[in-house]
Amino acid sequence: MLAIVAAHYLTDINSTLLFCLAFILTRPLGPAGGDSLINSARPVS
Repeated sequence: MLAIVAAHYLTDINSTLLFCLAFILTRPLGPAGGDSLINSARPVS
């Protein structure tokens, strides 16, 4: 992610392309975060 932020400020790469790359890189964090919230809410038996 730091490389994408640096590329935004230091290069002339299209911002839309950088946004798409950031979206693709961070997309797995959503389901993983949701799974961890569901698993932590279940009582341990």
